[in-house]
Amino acid sequence: MQELLRMKIHTPEFIHRDDLAAIVSAFENIYDLKDRQAEEVEYRLRHKDGSWIWCRDRITIFRRDENNIPIEILGVSEEITEKKEALEALDIERTRSIHSAKMASLGEMAGGIAHEINNPLSIITGKAYQIKKKIESGKFDDSEVMPLIDKIETT
Repeated sequence: MQELLRMKIHTPEFIHRDDLAAIVSAFENIYDLKDRQAEEVEYRLRHKDGSWIWCRDRITIFRRDENNIPIEILGVSEEITEKKEALEALDIERTRSIHSAKMASLGEMAGGIAHEINNPLSIITGKAYQIKKKIESGKFDDSEVMPLIDKIETT
């Protein structure tokens, strides 16, 4: 406790600079709270080992004076670093899962496109092979070759 009393935890070296505005806003909102309504704020606080930990504060007003100034306030602080890290890991995994699903869908679509392209190509290749064999065999007959060429053109 003495260690906490010696610290000036409201200074930027103890509260992450990206969270200062949220803390100020939360404390400004206290005056607008209805009795027993809670204001909540999450922020990073520097641990004594130098790392940042996540905290959540809930502030509730229980009583005000005749000028409507809060005089009884209950504040609860909770260390939520593990919860934040778990949510971040879940979000990363969700993003990876969505990416994997997109890639699988893209693979299926590419396979379908390849199939649609390969079907006509195999017909063209087969008919071209038949024409080539007829030319090589010396049995080149227009009446036999023209239907093969027509099939290529309509594929």
